[in-house]
Amino acid sequence: MSDLRGQGLVRLDAVGGTLLLIRADCHRDGLIFPPFFYGGRSRWVRDPHPLRGHAVGEIETEGLGILAKDMGIECWGLPDLEILHAKE
Repeated sequence: MSDLRGQGLVRLDAVGGTLLLIRADCHRDGLIFPPFFYGGRSRWVRDPHPLRGHAVGEIETEGLGILAKDMGIECWGLPDLEILHAKE
């Protein structure tokens, strides 16, 4: 995202897990963080995937991004928003 600073709101193909704002109605419609490989038939899945071996699809945050696109939901990012983690 740092490479996109200064561009305002940008469309994303995938999401990270640091900070996500997801509309509740999207979750109620079935948008989840899949704990299984999702999207074997989706055109958005990377091929070849660097870690999956013979499994097809994406999991967790990447899977959520693919599932959102398959559901017709667009993912957007705010590259100028900086998220700071609390010090332990």
